[in-house]
Amino acid sequence: MALRDNMEYWKISLEHREPPVDDSYTRDVVIVDNKNYCYTVNLLRELIITFCTLIEINKTGELDDIVKKIDSIIRNVENIEYTEFLSYWKCLDMTYSIYKKLDKKMRFDTLKFILEKYCENRRKLYDQLGYTHVIQQALYDSTSARSQGVSGRVKIMCLLRSVVGDVQVAQSDLDLGSNALWVLLPDENKEGFTELRQQLRMRYRFGETHQGKLPDMVIKIGEPLFVLEAKHVKESGGAQDKQIKELIDFINQEEDSKIPIYYVAFLDGVYFNLFISSEFISSKKFTKPYKQRQDIEEALQRYKRSYFVNTAGLRALLEDAYQTLQSTETSQQTSTNPD
Repeated sequence: MALRDNMEYWKISLEHREPPVDDSYTRDVVIVDNKNYCYTVNLLRELIITFCTLIEINKTGELDDIVKKIDSIIRNVENIEYTEFLSYWKCLDMTYSIYKKLDKKMRFDTLKFILEKYCENRRKLYDQLGYTHVIQQALYDSTSARSQGVSGRVKIMCLLRSVVGDVQVAQSDLDLGSNALWVLLPDENKEGFTELRQQLRMRYRFGETHQGKLPDMVIKIGEPLFVLEAKHVKESGGAQDKQIKELIDFINQEEDSKIPIYYVAFLDGVYFNLFISSEFISSKKFTKPYKQRQDIEEALQRYKRSYFVNTAGLRALLEDAYQTLQSTETSQQTSTNPD
């Protein structure tokens, strides 16, 4: 089967809602079952209490050794950032990642300041409420969304393999034109993506207008090349609107190449369902999602080698491309061996 008109894949997407919970983005990791980790967290709490006590009894000359021990724990213990003490840092406009980059003197000065504020504003409150290791687990769980970019890539790879079977991930030294089926991950293989652009004289205008941003994935299935940008969006908001705009900008481009190059914007997550609701379409014509849908459809009409799809639409697109490849290979085998 040849690839269908891009509006057909958009229609397939609109006919299939995204699920409210997607197993591809589920991350259920327990960190508090590590006894050494829990012991260290308790030690950190005891050191902080000692620091606060020394301040209260004016024995400030003994603080330096405590600060050194706390600093060592903070810099060297995995997942220590998921504690009530380090969470408080955000109230003082300090982050764990920035702290670790400071030189020794600046770290100790900063840590002393934070400890003093913590003793003043949080320590007695938390002592009254009590401590539990549920705190670390809950804080860790609350950050699970940060890994969604990687999870989205994993989802696409699983979807692709369910359609085509095993697929080779291209390396920088791979002859990109010698294989009919491969995947390139530009973030991990910038050299390969640069080589590909040079071979195909591919402009990739989106990168020029978005500070050199690389696409999430490039998929070759037979002759066509699918350059893919993916977003997982669940709710409305300024940051989410920016993500949708990036996807729309992504499909507002095309290439003048003998090899068909297709730009694919992949949006999964329940936000996509706002494009489907009949109530939304009929009575909310001035909402952000309505305008976004208009912009998507205008781009698809303008650039026929661009696609905007959700999970169902992407699967259909990959299936059609792979069926076309199989038909081409069968025809070539028949012509080579007519008997």
